Amino acid sequence: MKIVILLGRGIEGCGVTKHTVELQNWLKKNNHSVVTYANKLKKYSRANAHTHTLIELKFSDESASNAILDMCNDADYVVVNSFPAIKSKDKDIAAFNDIIARIQSRIIIIQHDHNIISIRRNACMLETVAKAHAIFTHATTNAFVEHIRNAGFNQPVQSFQPGFDFESARRQYWKPVEQQRVNIHRWIGRSSPWKGIYAFFNFHNQFLRKQGGISIMEGMEKSLYYKDLVLSPKWDFEDYTHEKYTHADIPFATDKRVYMCGIYNNTEMLERMSTSGFGYQLTTMKPRFIEHSIEYTHCEIVATGVLPVFRKSFGDYCIHRKTGLPLTQCANTGTVWLDDTRMDVAADTIQRLQQDAGLRAEWREAAYEFYTSHQGTGNEFARLFGLQ
Repeated sequence: MKIVILLGRGIEGCGVTKHTVELQNWLKKNNHSVVTYANKLKKYSRANAHTHTLIELKFSDESASNAILDMCNDADYVVVNSFPAIKSKDKDIAAFNDIIARIQSRIIIIQHDHNIISIRRNACMLETVAKAHAIFTHATTNAFVEHIRNAGFNQPVQSFQPGFDFESARRQYWKPVEQQRVNIHRWIGRSSPWKGIYAFFNFHNQFLRKQGGISIMEGMEKSLYYKDLVLSPKWDFEDYTHEKYTHADIPFATDKRVYMCGIYNNTEMLERMSTSGFGYQLTTMKPRFIEHSIEYTHCEIVATGVLPVFRKSFGDYCIHRKTGLPLTQCANTGTVWLDDTRMDVAADTIQRLQQDAGLRAEWREAAYEFYTSHQGTGNEFARLFGLQ
C-alpha cells in the first residue's frame, strides 16, 4: 500500500506525533510506502521531543499544496491524524480544506481528542468527516462521536488503540533489575490535571517520601496549570523546570519534595526511566472516553522494564482487548494499581517489591506480556486499513 499521513496542526510533539511515528514505523516494517506531511504553522515547545522523518511544509504555499495533493491522489489511503486549529490564519485553514476537497483517494480520520472543548478547536474537521472512508476514535461513546452525530453525520465510527512497538523499545532500554534504583519513582506526562499531577503529589507526600523515595515528574511545561501549581500554597516542589537545568545538574536526594522537571526528549527520558524502580502514569478520565485505549506513556513505562504504577480508576474502565475484562480484574498484570481512596495498599505493595529483586523481575515480565497482548501486536494499525 501507499499511505500519506497529514498532520494539519503540525508537529506538536505529544501523543499525535508519537502515534504518527509509530504508524510510520509499522507501515515501513510491513513493506508499505508511507510519507507524512506536517503543516508548518508554528513552533511547538515539544516539537523536538521525538526522533522522526516527518516532512514539514506550509500547506498554504501553492507549490507545497500541489505536491501534497499529487502524493495524496497517488496513495491508497490518506490518514488525517490532526486538523488545523480554528485560531489558525484563514489562509492556512482554507489551504487544508482545499487539499481535503480535492483528494480522490480514501480518507481515514483518526481523532485523538477526548474533550469536547478540544474537539471544537479543530478547523476543517466536519468537512473531512463528510469525505471520510473510515473514522476512528478512542471510544465510540465519546464527545467526538456525539459532536458529529449532532452535526448530522451518521457514518460508522470505530474505536482504535494507538499501537506501540514494545519489542523495539525493550531491546533498546531494558536493564537488569540490579541496575535499577528501586527508590526512584518517575512520573511522565505533561502539566494537565487529568494526567494525574495531584495524585502523584499526594502519594509522595503521604507515603513515598517517608519510605525514602525520590519522586520525579518529567514533562511539566510552563502552562497555565503549571502557574496554578506555583501559586497554590497546597503544592510544594523542587522546581527544575527551567531550560537551563539538565538532569545531571539536579542533586536528587531522599527526604525531599517532588522534583519537577520540564519538557523531555523522549529517547533521553526513556533511558532515565529504564534505570528507575517504578514508573507512574496516573491519567484520570471519564469512563465513556476510555473503552480500550491506554496511552503511550503507559506503554513506554512497561517497555523499558520498569514496574508500572497506574491509576486504578482508569484500569477499572479500560477493557483488555483479549480478555474482555477491565484491566484491574485481569490476572498477572504486573501492575501496582494506585487507588485514590486507599493509597496505602499501593505503598505496601511497592515496599514489598523494593525488597525482592526476584519478585520485581517476575512482575515486570508479567506486565510486558500483559500490555503487549493488549496494545502491541500490530493489529491496532492493521485494523485502520481493513487488514485485520
